[in-house]
Amino acid sequence: MKAILRASAGAVAVFIPLILACGSPPTPVPDDPDVSLPKRGDNPDAGIAGEATDDAAVARDAAPDARDAAPPGPCSGKTDGTAYAPEGPHGRCCSGEATKINTNANCGGCGIRCGAGAVCEEFVIGHYACTCAADSACIGAGYGPAATCYQAGGSYCNCQCPGGASTCANQCAGRAICHVMPGNNYCGY
Repeated sequence: MKAILRASAGAVAVFIPLILACGSPPTPVPDDPDVSLPKRGDNPDAGIAGEATDDAAVARDAAPDARDAAPPGPCSGKTDGTAYAPEGPHGRCCSGEATKINTNANCGGCGIRCGAGAVCEEFVIGHYACTCAADSACIGAGYGPAATCYQAGGSYCNCQCPGGASTCANQCAGRAICHVMPGNNYCGY
C-alpha cells in the first residue's frame, strides 16, 4: 500500500488509505511517474490543489473587480433633466438613470412625486402635473414652497415664481424650471 503525501502551509502529512470504497478513484501518489502535482510557487495565491494560502489571498479573490462591474449607463454622470432621446419626448436623465418624466415618480421633472391618490396627467400637450386636492400635496410633491393646487379645468399642482417672474429655477425638484403661464403653471425642462 502506498502512502499519500500532501503539503499544506509548510507542513507535510502522510495519509495511509485504509479502504477504497464507493467506487471513487484512488488518489494519485507523488512517486507515480504519470502524476504531476502542482508545486508551491506556481501561483502565489494558491497552495497545493488550489487552496488559498492566506486570508489576504482569499479576500483579494473575493473582492469585486472593476472589470466585473456593469458598464456605466447612458445617464451616468449626467445632470438631472438632461434629455435622453431613446425614451422618447419625455425621456430624461434622473439621478443617473434613464427615465420618463410623465410618471407618478417623476411628473414633469425629476423627483416630482405625485402623492397618495394623485396621478401624473398631461394637462397641456407635452406638459405634466400631479393631480391634487390641496396646496400641501403640491408643496410636498416637489413643486416648491409656494406651490398651489390650481382648480380651473381640473385640479393640478401649480408651481409659483417669486416677484412675478415668468420662469424660475428655484422652485421645482430635479433642476426643473417653473414656467408661469395663464392657467396652470408647470415644472419642466
